[in-house]
Amino acid sequence: MGEAALIDAIEQAAHQEAAAGARKSAAIAQLIPDTVDEDGGRGDWAFDSWSNVAAQIGAALGMSSKRASGQMRIAVALRYRLPQVAELFFRGKIRSAPSGQVLPDYGADPPPF
Repeated sequence: MGEAALIDAIEQAAHQEAAAGARKSAAIAQLIPDTVDEDGGRGDWAFDSWSNVAAQIGAALGMSSKRASGQMRIAVALRYRLPQVAELFFRGKIRSAPSGQVLPDYGADPPPF
């Protein structure tokens, strides 16, 4: 395989990887409204439904629940606040989801949906 073909293969794989990440993010965002109770009383709970879902996602992805919670915040923001960015991500036009650094800081509470 020639150099140009290898570069093309790398670029195509990067697009596929970005699209797979977007599908993962979309699935996370879809899971949250069905499984997370948002009744406003989270601050008094030792372990709430957001934490429960974060633990499940973390186990599925082989990461900590804290990191999974960050992925959940990003997924919700892409789905509900940044749908045009989500579309670019899904089409492989951007290589990764926005990090928590570019998303609003909600403190201990997850983004509302």
